[in-house]
Amino acid sequence: MRVVDRRRVLPEVTIGLNKEEAIILASILSKSELEKGFCRDLLSEIDVILKDDDFKERNV
Repeated sequence: MRVVDRRRVLPEVTIGLNKEEAIILASILSKSELEKGFCRDLLSEIDVILKDDDFKERNV
């Protein structure tokens, strides 16, 4: 079994997903408490990035 660093891989996995694919991924991740914690951590990191000066002028 191969161990994957999800923090490094997940952004590459989610880039290019359409809305339907993102909903499927979210429903799979929502079934695991561990994944819920991981997603909350990821969302907080994204929030910090969006507050960065480079992104303030963009409509994200």
